[in-house]
Amino acid sequence: MKSMNLTRDDVLAAIGLQTRRSASDYIFPALGLFGLGLLTGGGLGLLFAPKRGDETRELVGSSVRGASKKLMSKLRRRAQDAVHATEDALEEAVDAVDAAAVDRTVRSPFSANA
Repeated sequence: MKSMNLTRDDVLAAIGLQTRRSASDYIFPALGLFGLGLLTGGGLGLLFAPKRGDETRELVGSSVRGASKKLMSKLRRRAQDAVHATEDALEEAVDAVDAAAVDRTVRSPFSANA
């Protein structure tokens, strides 16, 4: 008599089913391919780089410094605009409160003019 070594997958396949795959069955191969892509891209980037490393670092550094100066200038300008807008709004609010106070004293039911 021949022994049959059937696994769960064999039985499920016989009736047209399969085992459920977990998330790690998808994630780990994808991460492996992503890492392989990173290594390949980095290697090709170094292989075909048009400039030496120190030249590239200097170019990137000067670009970052220029961008940061522009950003700081814009932020300062916007901060000044916000301060001026806040000062204007505060002056308008103070004027409105003063006008309301004067109007209320003129129309007060306790005044002699009422």
